[in-house]
Amino acid sequence: MKIQGVNHIGINVSDMDKALHFYRDLLKLPVLQEKIENGESDVYYLQLGEHSRIELFDYRGKSRKKEITESDLGYRHLAIGVDDVDEWAAYLKDNGVPICYGPESLAHLNARVLLIEDPDGTEIEICAKL
Repeated sequence: MKIQGVNHIGINVSDMDKALHFYRDLLKLPVLQEKIENGESDVYYLQLGEHSRIELFDYRGKSRKKEITESDLGYRHLAIGVDDVDEWAAYLKDNGVPICYGPESLAHLNARVLLIEDPDGTEIEICAKL
């Protein structure tokens, strides 16, 4: 018995068009499957690296925004490994994505990081090893 890694992460979105612009167009994640009708929601799968996917769920206006803080229990953020954090920071800023933090080198974590949010406020960390 062996864990093989992260298969996918599911993210609820309020507007699939805005989410696809962010994840597909700006983050350049390829769409694997387009609009699967899933009962009360529509689902899109996007490739995240070699072995993982992002699963976007649109509950057609039924999703509610929850206020969360950095120290709340549970899911905190999605971290995406990249080759050059500074290049991504400049690209995202030029494309109107607000930068929440960084880019910053965190020697104690051996990482260079950048924090952004998707259109619904889901935190995304863009990171690379120092």
